[in-house]
Amino acid sequence: MKNKRILAAVTAAALTLSAPAAFADVNLSVNGWPIYFEQPLALYNERTMVPIREFFEAIGGTVIWLTETNQARVFFDGKELLFTLGGRNLYVNGQPHVIPDDEPAPMLIDGKTVVHIRQVAELIGYEVGWDAATGTVTMNDPHMGEDMVHLDTAGTVDTTNTMAFDYGSVVIDPGNGGGTGANYAGVTEDEISLAISLRIRDNLAAAGYNVILTRDADYQVSSQGRVDTANRPVNGGGVPAVFVSIHCNSFDDTSANGTQVYYDPDSMYGTVLAQNIYNEILAHSALQGAQVHDGSTLYVVRMTRQPAVRVETAYLSNDSDRAYLVSAEGQSAIAEGITAGIIRTINQMMAE
Repeated sequence: MKNKRILAAVTAAALTLSAPAAFADVNLSVNGWPIYFEQPLALYNERTMVPIREFFEAIGGTVIWLTETNQARVFFDGKELLFTLGGRNLYVNGQPHVIPDDEPAPMLIDGKTVVHIRQVAELIGYEVGWDAATGTVTMNDPHMGEDMVHLDTAGTVDTTNTMAFDYGSVVIDPGNGGGTGANYAGVTEDEISLAISLRIRDNLAAAGYNVILTRDADYQVSSQGRVDTANRPVNGGGVPAVFVSIHCNSFDDTSANGTQVYYDPDSMYGTVLAQNIYNEILAHSALQGAQVHDGSTLYVVRMTRQPAVRVETAYLSNDSDRAYLVSAEGQSAIAEGITAGIIRTINQMMAE
């Protein structure tokens, strides 16, 4: 028994070991877009490490932390990745990728689970480079096509060719899909986001709007696919007036509850859209408010040409919120609030 306790203690220490506080004086860009982190990227044995959650959420992925197994489950671009703290096997769609002995395994640094940048790039099929002039590690999707959003030299969406809006069209993006996202008590985020999105579609259609869904059934759509749908002109004219991505929240602290809306502070009507949707959800539903937040690091918010927001309707991890999310009453009320916020925003845009 004593030996088992010692082994457990050693294992726990290995899993929670914080590496020496060394930081890399480097930047990181993905497909030409700079990624910003709460603190400088960490160095471990001269390897640059990237925080798993911050990185993947910045490029449009979903990260779920599995506390019991010390694992990060990541959904990105049709792939399911699994990182184990201290483990030397990384998994992509269930297939193992062994970390070489001379490279670091996922570890904790200053409370964040981090992984070697090159390992991440290899898992998602991106190419890694180095821009010595700017001190930037570059990661690029080699399959990025000409029909995808292009960035100008400042790293912003190139809107020179299409800034006109089709005010009669709206993009609704049911988050996740294909069994991805948060999952609590047998309730999955992707099924709830789709159910609410379909109600929003019906509400907007009844009000005379052309509604474009990024998905209409249980399947996965890449972040870029969602952006491409949003940025596609309607019948050769302007792009849809707004883009609204529907999600459910989750957190280790199950007391966390309420609605959050994320927006790009640099987008005037993105800010207006977020506040309008937030206010209307609170007015129409029984949900508590958790305010609007800066979502400029979120890929679908940042890369769409029109005002865009991500709505975290409520917490699946909270018993009360989850019960509301699965109820017809709750889904209807949330959809009505989001619909009202969208229509209010489009009317304000047209009045300018």
